[in-house]
Order: sequence, then C-alpha cells, then structure tokens
Amino acid sequence: MQNYVFFPDSQETQKSVPFGQCEMADRIPCLPCARYIELDVKLAPSRTFLDRLLALQSDNKADTRRLHAPVINRMPAEIVARIFSWCIADYWTEPWTDPIKRASFLNPLTLGAICWSWRQIAWSTPRLWTYIKCKFGPDEKPSSSHLEISREWLSRSGEMPLAISIKLGTQEHDANRDEYEFSEQMKQDFGPFIDIFNEYSHRWQCLSISCPPELLASFTGNPLGSPILEHIGVTPDDFDGNNFYDDEDNQFKLQAGPPQPTFAVILDLSLKTLVISYIHVTQVIARGLRELDCLELILLAPMLERLVLVDAWYSFKTNPNVVSESIIHDRLRDIEIRHQRDEPSQPFMRKLFKTLVVPNLKELCLKMLHGHLFCDSLIYLLDRSSCSLKTFIVNDAIYDDNSMIQLLQSRPSIENLELLPSNGCDHPPEEFLGLFARTKDGTDGTSLQLDFLPNLKRFKYSVSEPNQIPWQFLADIYGPPTIRQRRPLGELTMVYRERNLGHFMDIEKTLTHSDIGKNVLLRLLELEAANISLYLSKRIRRKDLLDLLQEELAVKCAVYE
Repeated sequence: MQNYVFFPDSQETQKSVPFGQCEMADRIPCLPCARYIELDVKLAPSRTFLDRLLALQSDNKADTRRLHAPVINRMPAEIVARIFSWCIADYWTEPWTDPIKRASFLNPLTLGAICWSWRQIAWSTPRLWTYIKCKFGPDEKPSSSHLEISREWLSRSGEMPLAISIKLGTQEHDANRDEYEFSEQMKQDFGPFIDIFNEYSHRWQCLSISCPPELLASFTGNPLGSPILEHIGVTPDDFDGNNFYDDEDNQFKLQAGPPQPTFAVILDLSLKTLVISYIHVTQVIARGLRELDCLELILLAPMLERLVLVDAWYSFKTNPNVVSESIIHDRLRDIEIRHQRDEPSQPFMRKLFKTLVVPNLKELCLKMLHGHLFCDSLIYLLDRSSCSLKTFIVNDAIYDDNSMIQLLQSRPSIENLELLPSNGCDHPPEEFLGLFARTKDGTDGTSLQLDFLPNLKRFKYSVSEPNQIPWQFLADIYGPPTIRQRRPLGELTMVYRERNLGHFMDIEKTLTHSDIGKNVLLRLLELEAANISLYLSKRIRRKDLLDLLQEELAVKCAVYE
C-alpha cells in the first residue's frame, strides 16, 4: 500500500507527491513528512465521523425548519391545503375571466418548489390541480414534455371536477399543400395532446376551447361523455371576430351524445357547429350569430335567463326551425345587445324586437357603437311583453329624443337608467331633465305625485358639451320640493362626452357657486345630506362650498336670535 502526503489547505489528498520521493531528504521520508503520515492515519476515522455529523446536521436543519415553520407547525395539513387552494386562481367563480392573469405565479408547481413539506401537501391536494390552462401560439406544437406534464397534472386531480382552458394557435398554411393534407397534418400534430383531455371528459365541468376549425372534431370525449359539464365556450381561430364559421364537417360533437351545460359561450360559430343540448342552458354569450340563429337559440333554451348578443347580423334568409312570427319566452330576464362592427344593426334589432315576447324581462342593455336605435320597435317589444322593466341602459346610440321620452314614460317601473348617447349627437337636456320635476294630482285629489320615473334609484346621463348641464333641473331629479313622496334616488352621475375623443372624461375647470347658482347648490348639498351619491363632471372648489355653508349658517343663527 502506497502512502501519500496530505496537505490541510487542499480539499482532498494530493496524490502527486508520495513521501518516498521527498526532495528534502534525498527522496526518503523526512521528519515533517513522517509526521504528516502519522497524523493522516490518526485523522482518517475522525474525518469519517465528521462527515457523518455534517450529514446529520444538514438533516436536522431541514427538520428544524419544518418544526419552526408557522404554516406547517401550527396548522393541520388540511388547513394548509385549504389556504393553498385560496392562493390558486379560482376558475369556478368567473369561468370566462382568464384567472391565470391574476395568479400566474401562484400554481401548484410554484407552491411545491418552496420546501419539502409544502410540496408534499401540494402534491397530495387534488383541488389544486383541477384547473389547467394550455396555450400554444401560432406555429407552436405540443412536445413530449407537454404531453407528460398534462398527464401528470390531470392524474393529481383525483376524481374532482375539472376546469380546462385550451387555446391552440392558428398554424401557418403552406401554399404548396392542399387543404386536406394541411388539415390532416394538424390533426396528427395536436391529436395526441387533445386525446389526453378526451380521456377525462366524464369529469369536465368547465371547458373553454379556442382552436383552428379543423381541430373542433378532435374533441370527442370518452364513452362516458360529459355528464357534469356546466360551462362550455368554443370559438374557432383566435377570437378575431371577423369570420363566421359554419361547417358541418368539423363539429364539436362528443361521441357519447350532446352535453347539457347551463352556461354557453358561442363565438363566431353557427348553432349546428356546436352540438350541445340547450335544454338546461340559463346563460348564453354569443357573437356573430345570424338573427334567425338567435331566434332558434331562444326556442331551443326554455330555461334561458340571460342572453348576451355581440355583433349579431341580419342575413335576409329563412330558417325552417323558426316559423312562428312571435316567440314567447317566460324565463328570459336579462338581454344585452352589443354592436361593435360597422354593419348596420337596425335590421337585426327590428326583427328581434318584432318577434320576441318576454313578459319577465327585467334588464335591457343596448351598446350600439354609433348605431341607430329605433325606439318604436323597442316600445313594441315592451308593450307587447307587458314586462316590469327595472334596468334600462343605452350606450353610444343615436336615437330620437321624443321617442325615447315616450318609451320611458311607458315604463314607470325603471329603477336603474343610463342614457349615454353617441358622441356628437345633439340632445338638449333641458326638456328631458325637466320631466323629472313634473307632477300630477294624487289619487286623493289633494296631494301631488311624480309623473315621470317615480321609482328611479340610479341615474347616469351624459351631455355633449359641459355648458349644457342644466343645473336648475339637476336637483329636481330627486323630486321637486313641493311633493311629499320623492324618488328613492341613491346615485346620480352627470358626465359629458368629448366630441373629438369619443369617450367620457372629467372637466378640468372648477366651478364657483355663481356658475351653478346659490339656491341650486344648496339643494345639491341637501341631496348629499340625504345620502345620495353625486358624481358631477365639474369640480366645485372646497372654498366656495365652505363660504356658502358659512353664509347659510349665519342666516339660520340670525333667525334663531
């Protein structure tokens, strides 16, 4: 056995200088070398023992951290798991708001990277793994690591309901390849990835899909179907909103039969492309539907309560499934129509309002993007439905003042009113706001009652110029002081729309009480004292308010004296 000299300053035994070649003593061990050899032999057991102690110390540090950790030491694992679930994006509260943006840094993998104890809890808590979002950009394809992570993620969810969001980017089309070959190649690239999620279709509860139309038919589910699916959203391509997809060859169609969701989001698809049952649907958000598809949807969904139609259009065609001139829907309570394109919206709205009868309608919201609102067809809808409308919102629309006044006079049940006409429209507010001060004789013949919107609780109104705000009428929105029973108004908002900008903004100019009028300002302060929230587009200087209050207080003190 050959011996070597050990140098304490080095991290390991130096094998380059054996003691038998010591240059200081003609290559025979000198006295210091002999001592090194002797000490090295004696220290060998100690080093082994020290290594063992260092290893034990490292393990003890980990145990100490676990013992002293306030989260792990002071609470059971079940409580810690519940806290972890609160840190993860809650997809179940708002299934279409993309919660990953709010909590992209808080996911099970992040929690598991903190320490061993957190990892054990995160890995064994199925609730943390019930939401999965997969997003591939244009020309991106799933790799083997994507498949492995998806399988592992879903396996840790136990048997809990799943919320799945899949967005597959549009692939660049090669001009030298025909459409069929391109479609088949895309199915080959994404098929194994989609099949992983098809295996868990019996646990789908929320499903959001955005993919090229050629891949819609790949979502077939498993033989058990989707018995617990509640929320479903499907759109082709990348939500561009410029195309309307209508192809029976590429349908979303599960092999076990149509699912029965309660909430459906249909974007730029025809009804026949999304094969689902509408028998239990209560909410629908649809974009790009033809007017006859909208009416057919209402017929297919007898439980429908809320309907949002975005950029619906008039096709001038017939639909054999819609043969009745009027459709009565007893459940529909909330209708919202948004028009964001340049195409005219009035043919669609006329057809919809002339056909529908909704006796339980409570909320109606119309956002028109400079579109014309023909109040006659809207009055026809409300009168024929005999509904007790509570909320009426008109945003960015062009309408006739007299027709709008006629409509509001026929709906005394309105409690929430927003009138924000289109930018540049000339709507003198004096006549309209003056209606709030009108009264009529009461039933007993002696008292006065409000004649216009007596149940109004929230009112928002805009003018096109800041000097158009009729301050003398503003205080009367609450009700003239001559009557005993005033409006239950709780919030009043006055804004103006800049003509050249097309959006609402605050006025930089401040006002004195001479701009508004002393008496009017005093009445506005009385409204503020009555717990009415006032949001005005002009700022009033604090000094002017204090001066006014001091004057009023001096007058009252003089009266008492």
